[in-house]
Amino acid sequence: MSLVLLFNVGMIPSGHAEGSSSTPLSEGDVIYQVLVDRFSNGDTANDNLGLGDYNPNDLGMYHGGDWKGLKNNLQYIKNLGVTAVWISPVSKQQPLSRDGNEASYHGYFTNDFATPNVHFGSLQDLKDMVAAGHVLGLKMILDVVPNHTADYLQGTATSYSPTSYSPAYPMNASSLYHHYGDCLFNGYETQYQLEICDLGGLVHTRIGFRMLDSMVCELMPQEVFLKPGFSPLSNILACQHLGKYLMETSTM
Repeated sequence: MSLVLLFNVGMIPSGHAEGSSSTPLSEGDVIYQVLVDRFSNGDTANDNLGLGDYNPNDLGMYHGGDWKGLKNNLQYIKNLGVTAVWISPVSKQQPLSRDGNEASYHGYFTNDFATPNVHFGSLQDLKDMVAAGHVLGLKMILDVVPNHTADYLQGTATSYSPTSYSPAYPMNASSLYHHYGDCLFNGYETQYQLEICDLGGLVHTRIGFRMLDSMVCELMPQEVFLKPGFSPLSNILACQHLGKYLMETSTM
């Protein structure tokens, strides 16, 4: 099974990746986003590592896709007219969720950011895949998710929910998100539930681009404009233009 997302860059300025690449992303780039585990199996030796997280018959477990498999199919991706490839998070993962119902195939259970995911291959495999993409003229995007880690890093997991903790807006506004439920893959879901479930427990925003302009205005710090000497009116005008830009590019 292959799971990908194909889209056109409309909100990433050309200097966004400056310093990380000699050819940073720019408007007009077409990105092919790949869930590595579900794309192509190029090395069966890293499939079943005895961790209890591999089962190609269970949608919640690892299926065997890896960097060698992706490398072997880069020409196919190139032929689609793609200019950049965005792969799953590359770091070492906690094998299973605490309840054992879900593996870390998506890349959001990181427990060592400096070590590659063993199911995807070695560091050299990753380098070889990236190099092969560059030879074809593809920009390679490595996903790093420091805001998503494993349930625990050392020892036994414990709970932590202080009564004084309260997320800031909009994180505390439940009405802004779709709560479809986590992807449990327990065999009881309908096809519709399988297609819309929250991968890795990540809820989806229910707001459209037409609300983003007002949210940007509300959250954008005044200092961004006041320090360079702009008037407060510049904040309002910038938000209006940004909102218009987001709406236009979302329909491209």
